[in-house]
Order: sequence, then structure tokens, then C-alpha cells
Amino acid sequence: MIILTILLLLLCLLFGIGFLMTGAILSVILWVCVKLPLGLIACALGIGLCCTLILIPIGIGCLKAGLRLIIPGV
Repeated sequence: MIILTILLLLLCLLFGIGFLMTGAILSVILWVCVKLPLGLIACALGIGLCCTLILIPIGIGCLKAGLRLIIPGV
């Protein structure tokens, strides 16, 4: 009975570690495939808009949005 309990505990630990690793891998894939390209496009658009005199506020907003996508804490 004790051996069965220990085996079930080990199985639960392995599934828990697998669940955490899967979540981390999916998070990295989402960041690399979606957030990073969109953030870089938004930053490039913001730089382009900042070159015009009238659209500077919109360019600054695009730069901030792009940086928030690339670096979530900013």
C-alpha cells in the first residue's frame, strides 16, 4: 500500500512538472511567433510616423504599444 502511494505521488509530480513545462513552452512560442513580430511592426510604424510632424503623437503611441508587446513590464 505504501509503495502504491509513493508511485502515485511520483506520477502526480511528473504530470505536474510536465504541465508546467508545457505551459512555459506554449508561452514562449506565443511570444516568439505572435508578440515579437507584432511589437517590431508597431515600433517600426511608430518610428515612421514620428518622421512626420503632424503624426508624432500617434507615432509615440505606436512605439509605446510595440514596446509593451515586446517587453510586458514596460
